[in-house]
Amino acid sequence: MFGTVTAFGQLSVGGTMVSADTAKCVSGNSGSIQLTGSNGNILRWEYSYSGNDPWTPISHTSATYNYTNLSQSISFRAIVQVPSNLPATSSVIRVNVYETSLGGTIAGNTNVCSGITEQYDLLNSRGSILDWEESTTSGAVWSSVSMSTDSLELNRSFTQNTLYRVNVKNGACPTVQSNILSINVSSPSVSGTISGTDSVCQSGNTVNLNLGGSVANQYTWQTALQINGPWTNLGTNSPALTTNNIGNTSFYRVVAQNGGCAAAISPTHTVTVSALSNGGTLAGQAVICEADSASLTLVNYNGDILQWEESTDNGTSWNPISFTGDTYTSAALTTNMLYRVLVENGVCTSTFSSNKAITVNAKPNTDFSVTNGCEDATLVFSNLTPGTNTYSWNHGDGSGSTVTNSSHTYGAPGTFTVSLFATNAAGCSDSISHPVTVYPRPVADFDFTDTICLNDPVPFTDMSQLSSGTIVSYDWDFGGLGTSTNQNPTFSQLITGTNLVSFKVATSFGCADSITKPVVIHDKPIAGFNVQSACFGDGVTFQNTSYTGGANPTYFWDFGDATTSAAVNPVHNYATTGTFNALMIISNNYECADTLIQPVSVNPVPQVSFTNTDVCFSDSMTFNSTVSGVTNFTYLWNFGDGTDDTVANPTHYYTNYGTYQVQLTIQSDSGCVNSVSQNVDVFSLPSAVFSVQNECQLNDVQFLNFSSIPLGTISTAWDFGNGNNSTAFSPVEVYTNPGVYPLELVVTSDHGCTDTVTSTITIFDRPIAAFGFNNVCYGVPIEFTNSSTVTFGSISDVMWDFGDNTNSTLMEPVKEYLNSGTYGVELIVQSTNGCSDTVQQSITVYDAPIADFDVLNVCFGTATTFNNTTTLGAGAFTSEWNYGDGNTSTEFAPAYTYGSAGIFTADLIITSDFGCKDSISKPVIIYQLPAVNAGEDTTTDKGYEVPLTAVGGVSYTWLPSTGLSTTTTATTWANPEETTEYSVTIMDVHGCFGYDTVTVFVNNSFKIKPFNILTPDENGKNDTWIIENIESYPENHIVIYNELGHEVFTGTSYANTWDGRNKTGEILPDGTYYYIISFAETDEKYKGDLLLIRNKN
Repeated sequence: MFGTVTAFGQLSVGGTMVSADTAKCVSGNSGSIQLTGSNGNILRWEYSYSGNDPWTPISHTSATYNYTNLSQSISFRAIVQVPSNLPATSSVIRVNVYETSLGGTIAGNTNVCSGITEQYDLLNSRGSILDWEESTTSGAVWSSVSMSTDSLELNRSFTQNTLYRVNVKNGACPTVQSNILSINVSSPSVSGTISGTDSVCQSGNTVNLNLGGSVANQYTWQTALQINGPWTNLGTNSPALTTNNIGNTSFYRVVAQNGGCAAAISPTHTVTVSALSNGGTLAGQAVICEADSASLTLVNYNGDILQWEESTDNGTSWNPISFTGDTYTSAALTTNMLYRVLVENGVCTSTFSSNKAITVNAKPNTDFSVTNGCEDATLVFSNLTPGTNTYSWNHGDGSGSTVTNSSHTYGAPGTFTVSLFATNAAGCSDSISHPVTVYPRPVADFDFTDTICLNDPVPFTDMSQLSSGTIVSYDWDFGGLGTSTNQNPTFSQLITGTNLVSFKVATSFGCADSITKPVVIHDKPIAGFNVQSACFGDGVTFQNTSYTGGANPTYFWDFGDATTSAAVNPVHNYATTGTFNALMIISNNYECADTLIQPVSVNPVPQVSFTNTDVCFSDSMTFNSTVSGVTNFTYLWNFGDGTDDTVANPTHYYTNYGTYQVQLTIQSDSGCVNSVSQNVDVFSLPSAVFSVQNECQLNDVQFLNFSSIPLGTISTAWDFGNGNNSTAFSPVEVYTNPGVYPLELVVTSDHGCTDTVTSTITIFDRPIAAFGFNNVCYGVPIEFTNSSTVTFGSISDVMWDFGDNTNSTLMEPVKEYLNSGTYGVELIVQSTNGCSDTVQQSITVYDAPIADFDVLNVCFGTATTFNNTTTLGAGAFTSEWNYGDGNTSTEFAPAYTYGSAGIFTADLIITSDFGCKDSISKPVIIYQLPAVNAGEDTTTDKGYEVPLTAVGGVSYTWLPSTGLSTTTTATTWANPEETTEYSVTIMDVHGCFGYDTVTVFVNNSFKIKPFNILTPDENGKNDTWIIENIESYPENHIVIYNELGHEVFTGTSYANTWDGRNKTGEILPDGTYYYIISFAETDEKYKGDLLLIRNKN
């Protein structure tokens, strides 16, 4: 069959599509493509899903191509050919096909706390997010959330209940909405304060506590036996708590939570539990003696002691004692006594201790007598105590006895307290004490002069001693040469040699003592001496001619001028001239003495002095003398240099300088001589000498003074030739101008002797130090440029000090500093004449930044935040980021979302405001989102659950929760009322989320299971007729017949409630019954029988 032949031009032309590329939604799409401008026959149309080779042919030759129900994006073109020519291809048109928009599911916390920011994520959506919408009017009015366009994440804080939804559009597909998430907002939890019972007794107690001032709707009471736990939940969801019979002190608190807000814990409340009061047992003495105190101790008690009580009538009546300690000491007791103690522990009832009886026994009536006596006499003590007792005596001096009647001899006088202790058969003791006086015996003694000369009266002095009382008689016996009864007699009839003298004394109490001492009588010496006259100042010799009296003599001289001596033959110098009466006393070693007085003449000595004037060497010295005290005398000079003279006032020339001792001697006509000496000085001349070096302009010129003098000191006077002067010994002078200057030094000794020296000095000109540099960044060397100059000569040496303890001698050094900062650089230059100059400048080494940043690995699709931790000592800096995927940023701390998962190297370059740079690179990991598999779609009968299992994560969230057994495990059981698509969101080990869906198709199969037995006996089993799964089909109709076919029960919307009664409520008899179950929605019916049995007797 042949078609129409069309005539064409020679070349094939493919043509172009009338319309541009277009977009379609995958659901129910259609469209038309029109080719225009072609030349030739349309051989075919072609399509390609990729838009590139290969192309698949379409058997269509019309210029218009209509398409429908495209399932993916596709490209079309036409092939046109002029016969006998090569075919041509038209332009390509692309139809982009988009999957249906999916609104997805908003995930996040639905119970939140007011003011707390929460994050909400849109999961499993498809398409672009147009915006998030919120409603605070239960969905009546919705408003767009600002800054929410094209964001899968929303961060919000709340003050009121709010609904959220998201508008999503995928390409050309219609806009859809996500689920609506309802946010319930609660006020922050407030813990409040516990009040109520503070303390209880251990037995049969009740504790009532109330929490006040809280803001919460959930309460968890907790208790602990220690203030810091561990805590045990009491399970009471109420602000009030009542508990009974707590056995130990306990601590209570409440964990209060309001809605989704963080729980708050109340302050701890303490309930003190006191053990039952226990009066304990009284322990201590049961028997005491009359007038003794009883000591009792309360033991094994529990609680606080309220008071002690005592009874004198064996417990008929009790008297309180104001004492609350556990050990009580009574007053002295004279009668039998009964004691008890009242004890109370905390809030528990008080109780008494056991009673304690005290028996009081009588004491013996103790007494004795004794008579006072003298020291060393034996005293007898007579016991007057009645009855049969044992005794103990204390004599008062550390001795004692246990006999009935004691006796004792005291070794010392005094009054002693003697005590007698008596103990009867009951063990009770008594004692009595009496004083006894032991009179002292006198101690006879006397004294007299140790040395007694013959015929001297001897006084005797009574030295007797008596500690108490009075001596009333004295009896003396002088060796048979006489007696006396005087207390202190004098006796002169003792003879030469040893005489025995006896002395006896007696007291008023008749106590006596005596003593005998030897008294020795000695012979006497005779005084005598010779003496000659002398000159004043010379010693006068005294020649002793005394008789010693046969014993070792001692001498006492009084020279008549208020001076004395004890020498045998003394020599004495008188302080003045004249005639003096000299006295001599001779004594032997027994103090026997004699006295002699004779005159002594002392002649005057001439008084002499002289003066002179000290001179410099080569001058003559004049001496002037002065003599007094005598009239006739002669002169003799000694000048200390080997020469002398006899004139009154001589002039003398010394041949050398130095110090000379000059002596002048004067002799009187009575032969008395005196002389005077003194030093005279002939002063040496100084020698002026100095040295100095030529120096540079403005430098210190040091003048070295070598001037000297053999003896003495010198002073200096300088003339520097520049108008300046100095008196320093070795001065320093600074010359401001170069040139040759005259110098003069005048040296003067401390005695005015002088010398002068002159010279000259040359002053050179000095260089000018200068240098240049540029400040740099840390780590970059500095180049120093030396620009120093000098007029005469040249710069020969340099010294650089870089201010960091380093230096250089290079003319133009290059220096790199180890640290940033400001440094003082010093340059010293020196010319060929040795002159130098110094210049200082400050240079700056700028801080270099230390680039660093922190970054956390994130899941694909989540923005990566780069935390810039760069440090710079001073100044500001800029940041340049390279994310490792070709993109960059200049933000300080940017947030960036990578376009794919993987490991990227991020670079940070830092530049300071002085141009200093640093960089650092770190890896960034973008985790791939997990692959989620929720399993294949499944089918179940309505009312019967099926398992759903997801894999690929570490945590799971299933939505919606309707019909699910759990929403947070990998496997859950689904029992939906109708076909439902469930989504599961998982989180992997990196915290990344994935999403998948599974559909549970529900067959409305009306599958039920009627039980075949009914036992309405109220035992909890089969009390009503059970039809398993009937609740899934509420539109049901039940009819029950008896064995005769009579209808006994009928009902609709049966809910497992029939208990074997007929329509009027009467109990049906046991037996077999038949049922028919039908449904309004289907013709399906269930028929069967059931057995009704009542198990009651």
